[in-house]
Amino acid sequence: MGVTHFSHTAYVIIGICLIIISILVFVRGRKISNSLKKEGETHFQAMQAYWIAALVLISGIVSLFR
Repeated sequence: MGVTHFSHTAYVIIGICLIIISILVFVRGRKISNSLKKEGETHFQAMQAYWIAALVLISGIVSLFR
């Protein structure tokens, strides 16, 4: 029983870490978007950051309920 409890706790910790990382990536994408908006360039890098943040967030949520 101890191993299963440890495994579940590890998944919860990993899920929380992934959610925090996704928030940091989203903030980074927001900064990229704002800097590109001033320069009038494409937002491809910002969109990549948003997609990565969304995928990491989904992975974190899945890990929480595993």
